[in-house]
Amino acid sequence: MPGAGPVVAFLRSLTPDFPARFIPYGIGLLGEALTLAEESAGLGPPAARAKVLEHLRTAYRDPRLDADAVARACHLSRRALFRLFAGEPPSLADELRHLRVAEAARLLRRHPNRSVADIAPACGFGGETQLRRAFRAVMGTTPWSYRTD
Repeated sequence: MPGAGPVVAFLRSLTPDFPARFIPYGIGLLGEALTLAEESAGLGPPAARAKVLEHLRTAYRDPRLDADAVARACHLSRRALFRLFAGEPPSLADELRHLRVAEAARLLRRHPNRSVADIAPACGFGGETQLRRAFRAVMGTTPWSYRTD
């Protein structure tokens, strides 16, 4: 777990024989404690959500971007990250999908001769099929139809 070194050292300082299998839970508990501290300092969900959305806007092109990567980058636990998007559409996945599809739409119009397979990774999609599915879900049409309209 990247960046967990100080936390692991802290947990091991509590008891030298701290079982390694408990370390992820300890990290999660500390993350939750930080989230509660942020909320009590007035840096709660709106500020944290804004930070996550800003991170998505700058990192959406990375095909490895997932909830774990976003949580790490925004210094949140995975649970706290999902709690920011619970009950309030759009979800984290929807936000990411919309950003990627918007970039795909922009590239489709700007580069009419560029293939969909070439555009997909430039927008953070794992492949052409993933882009086509997301594009249809968000835009209601295929990338090819969008480009020719």
